[in-house]
Amino acid sequence: MLRPKVFPTLADQEKQKDKVLFEKFLTKFPSTGRSCKFLSDQDVGAPFSGDDLKDLDNFINNWNNAEHVFLTKKIEKQKMKLWKLASEYRPELSRNIFAGPNGLLSMDLGYGEKDPKKEAKREELNNMGSRIYEEHQELVRLGKKYT
Repeated sequence: MLRPKVFPTLADQEKQKDKVLFEKFLTKFPSTGRSCKFLSDQDVGAPFSGDDLKDLDNFINNWNNAEHVFLTKKIEKQKMKLWKLASEYRPELSRNIFAGPNGLLSMDLGYGEKDPKKEAKREELNNMGSRIYEEHQELVRLGKKYT
């Protein structure tokens, strides 16, 4: 005769903790948020708002500590991969953007200006942003699978 589960197993408890943390992640860095839209769609050569980076900055500043560790190794490994890429991207972006008179940020490429070094950096930053978005989406897929 099978007995009903009265007490959750350690695996059930870990899964529940990961579920709560994953829900927090989705709240702070949602796929539909401004930062994800920026990473997936924005050409950094065009003007953009600093507010577009808030979710990304929050993730970088707050998700590399013991309070934000997923107990499921596959999820945690993916989160750290995302965090590492984002942490490399953000300072590189900051070194290459400037505030315009309208309060928007841009690479200050100028209209019609063709500087091969700036164009190469623009492409590099756009590619980095796309890769971060892809890794974010992989983390979302893993979180949904394992929590």
